Order: sequence, then structure tokens, then C-alpha cells
Amino acid sequence: MRLRTAISAAFALAAAYLAAIELPIDGGFSATNAAAFPSSWTFHVYGGYVPHGTAQVVDENGTNVLHYYGAGGESGDVLKTKRKWAGLAGDIVTVSLWARGSGKMWFTVQCWSNSTWVTGISAKSVELAGEWRKYSASFVLSDVKASGLYTTCFETALGIKPGADAWIRDVRLSRLVDAEELLAYDDFEADRERPGAPEIVTGYVAPGLLSPTRMGCYSTAGSATLAYDGQLALPAADERHFMQSSFRLYDFGKTERGPGIIRTEFAAGGETFAVDVASGLSGDLLCSFGGKQLVVPYEMLPADFAFSFSADGLADLYVVSLASSVSVSVSATNAFFRGLGAVSRTVSLVDTSGSGASATIDNMSLSLACVEHLTSSQYPYTANVEETFDPVASGWPLVFSDEFDGDEVDTAKWRHYSTTSPAHCSVSNGVLRISTDYDESGQKLSSGSLWSRQTFLYGYFEARLRFTTYNGWWAAFWLCSSTAGNPFIDGFEIDIFEDYYMRNPA
Repeated sequence: MRLRTAISAAFALAAAYLAAIELPIDGGFSATNAAAFPSSWTFHVYGGYVPHGTAQVVDENGTNVLHYYGAGGESGDVLKTKRKWAGLAGDIVTVSLWARGSGKMWFTVQCWSNSTWVTGISAKSVELAGEWRKYSASFVLSDVKASGLYTTCFETALGIKPGADAWIRDVRLSRLVDAEELLAYDDFEADRERPGAPEIVTGYVAPGLLSPTRMGCYSTAGSATLAYDGQLALPAADERHFMQSSFRLYDFGKTERGPGIIRTEFAAGGETFAVDVASGLSGDLLCSFGGKQLVVPYEMLPADFAFSFSADGLADLYVVSLASSVSVSVSATNAFFRGLGAVSRTVSLVDTSGSGASATIDNMSLSLACVEHLTSSQYPYTANVEETFDPVASGWPLVFSDEFDGDEVDTAKWRHYSTTSPAHCSVSNGVLRISTDYDESGQKLSSGSLWSRQTFLYGYFEARLRFTTYNGWWAAFWLCSSTAGNPFIDGFEIDIFEDYYMRNPA
């Protein structure tokens, strides 16, 4: 049996960007007390988590790592953030972390109504492995209306089960933001005069997404203004509303002309604040703002660059690739934006080498944005259905495969579903066999089910399988999220096939 997975960018946003704002959670465990306990975190007081385990921050090759073990409570132990962030039911927040060790750990968010606990959200459970692995999950805040409690804020929690020995680093908390009102937008589809006089070129939205799109190719031997916006009112500082400046970058610095900078500059009260995306003739892109830097590998292009900022001083640059599912971000609290009521924006292409600079851009926008809320979720893209499709010819990169050439299941690639038996999954002669049988009582069936450890946002999935041929048997090949629930939150279950052979003889 052969399974191949390829990833392409399926999201050609037509009218708005979706970006993420990273929240200051101290997931690098930089602050500790005298006992090396992470001082931005605290133990959960629920009695089932007492006595508490040990949580100590250690230096591992220059990186702060939390060693969390020795849970004594009947239900394990839980660390949670001391700080709570403003949020309402329906808000979508994402937690990600790197972990290794043994046993089980989990992470989630918990909802509060000011100082009163409202509810916990179904956690993401993790079976720890010996090597470092990244885990992430999105959660939707909720209310408990029957009790009259309405969520106003939330916190993040990390839990370990009894016997677990967990090593955790780089915990991140982010929330999606979505354009609420477009203030300026150019998708280059219309013929008109534009600042910077770009050459209009046509290409594909992304590798593997062969929908044509028009782009602006800008060139300059000095400095060219791409967009200018006069005084713009900022939304109030309430942790939920932002202003967002975005563009989609296809090519920068690898054409005939040399390196340069795409500079987005904000001005207010006689002062300026710049967000730079710099490129050379080869190598990665370097993004910088307010003393923060972010490296974007050139292989991520085409990619969306979304800079979000708010009157409470929070600023964030989020870059998501259309060539793969990779995203990178950097955030900071910056005094320039704190308390601002209005700001102007200028986007420019600057030649830094004297030999000229060029950049190819699409979907340049400025918008008022708000925290992504479940009821406002939209998917503004279209998909072209092809009668025949060749992922290799279309440029989709192979990111996962298993030819089952060994003599056992590769547990670095697969995990056994919790309610099934590993004994029912075997590998030989290049074939994975999944079997089923009754248990010793003869009353309960036991079978096998393998889930990929790697997760994917979108792609082309292929496997070679043999259908069952006996009455009452069932087999399936499908795509699904790791949790069940509302498909608009957790992702759809996509059945490539479900083989209900003779379940109903009629």
C-alpha cells in the first residue's frame, strides 16, 4: 500500500486577509523565581490536581525548557497562565508548543467571567515521544448560558497525566484576526493608474492552485511609492480591534534588478514607525520593526505579509506561505501605537544597492480588523474543479509518504487510535494489513486504526487500498481533525471512501 500527501495553497483570499496576533504568554519561560519555577504560570487549585508535581525551568543548549513531572493528583496536574486575556464566546484562539518525554500531557484554554470560572474547552491530548515534536490546536471560547455565565476572558492551561515526564518549550498563544472593513484594497484586476506605475503581469495564485491572477511588478532605481493613505482613525484600545496592513509577495530581489526594501511606514504626531521587508539577490527575506526581526525563507513565497497593530500598543507581523502550510510570526508591544487616535500609512519600494530593485505584489490592502469570531468566519475563495489532475505536473511538493517497506508500523509517522489495538496493524512485503477479530469474550470486536502524526491544512491525498469482500466488514480512508465537534471549528471530515460492504443487504 502506498500513501502520498502533497500540499498546495488552496486559499486565494479575494477581499480580506486572515492573520494571527500572538499574545505575550511567556512561553519561553524567561521569568522564574528562586526555585526555577516559571513565575508567569501557576498551579491549578482544583483538588484533583493536588498534590502538585514539579515544574522547573532548565537551560537546554541555550533554550529555556520547562521540565514538568511527578503529578500526584488523581487527575494529574495542571499549570495555567496567571494572566487572562479579554475574549468572548466564539473567539478562536490557538495554542502551540514543542514537547518531548513520556506519558500523556494536554493543553487547552479555560473561560472566565471576570473572576468567576465559566468552563474548560475540550483539551488537545498528546502522547509524548522521545524526540521534540510540535503540537498545536485551535479552541473556540464558549459560554454556559444555562448558568447565566458569559465569558469575558480566558487563560491557557498545560496538564500532565499521572506518570508523565514532560519537557516543554516555545509555548505560543495566538488569536485570529479578520478584516472587518476594507479601507484600501488593490488586487490589480482593474486597469487604472497606480502609484509607482507597476507593470501588470499575469500568473497563478500559487503552486498547485492554477487559477490566473493579475499582479503588479514594481521597479525603481531609487524609491517608489506603492500606496499612500491619509489620516486614518484607529479603533479603540480594547484587545479586540486592530488595524491591518497587508500584501501578497510573489517575487522580490531575484530578478534582473538587485535587492531592496518594501517599507510600510506609519506617521503620527511628527513621528514615524517602519515595518521593513528586505531582500538580497539570494537568501532569505529579513523583516524588521521596532527592534524585532523575523527571517522568512525565500522558499515560502508566494506568501501573505500581514502587519497588525492596535491602540493598546500590540504589534504583530504574520507571514503565511501559499506554497506550503508554513507560517512564521513575530510580535511586540510598541509605544508608538499606544494611545494613538489616528495614523497615516505609506508603502514604498526602496532600492538599497544602487542597481535598482523590483518586487511583484498582489492583494495590497489596509483594513480595520477584529478578533476572528465563529459567527463571522468566511472562506472567500473559489476552487476550480479539474476532471483529471496530476499533482506532480502541477507543482505540488511531496511532504509525506509511506511505502510500508519495513516489517512494522513506523510509529514516528503513525499513531494508533486510542480505542483500537496495535496488534491488529502489521506490515510485511510492502503492505500494511489492518485486521479485526472478537476479543476473548467473543462479544466485543477489536480492530486497528492508524492516524498520521503529521497534520495538514490542505492538499492532495492518495493511497492504494484493497476493498473488503465479506458481509458486515467495514474499512475507510478519510481525512479528519483530531477532535470532533462543529465542522466550522474543528474542520470537516472528508470521506475518500467508506466501504460499508453489505451492511444493508438490500
